[in-house]
Amino acid sequence: LSTLDQPSSDERIGLLLTEDDLSASDWLPLHFSVDAVSGFLPSAAYKELGIDEKVINFRRACLAERSGSDLFESIDPFIDWCTSRKLCTVLMAEPPVGLWGPTLQQLKTRLSEKDIELRPQRHWWDEIFYPKATHGFFRFKQGIPAMLQTLKQKLPEYSDA
Repeated sequence: LSTLDQPSSDERIGLLLTEDDLSASDWLPLHFSVDAVSGFLPSAAYKELGIDEKVINFRRACLAERSGSDLFESIDPFIDWCTSRKLCTVLMAEPPVGLWGPTLQQLKTRLSEKDIELRPQRHWWDEIFYPKATHGFFRFKQGIPAMLQTLKQKLPEYSDA
């Protein structure tokens, strides 16, 4: 996994939630002082990919439940939201695979035009487990004892795991 940039502690930070990881509103504020939270659902991109409207509506409802009233489905209103809150950085849970590729690049480009950085972050478990998920479940399973040892070293609260 590539190293991810961390925001400065004196920056105004926004949190961007996606339906790929609704738990980001729980774990990212533990590490960073978040000033504003919004959600983003790239529904037009999902429609282009042929995702059924019922699936998009379900994702929208889940995201709205976690992000509150600031839920965006296109880039321009989201950029306006970021600038109105004077954000320097927007954090989001890193989508390692999936449908976010083109949308993520568009967001990065558009935010950088306003001098706002988009900084994906990842869960501690991705740092530990993702690099070992290379050849299927059984090879991954063989690595579990070593991964648990790493987990115990990184997170003392899991020392009884």
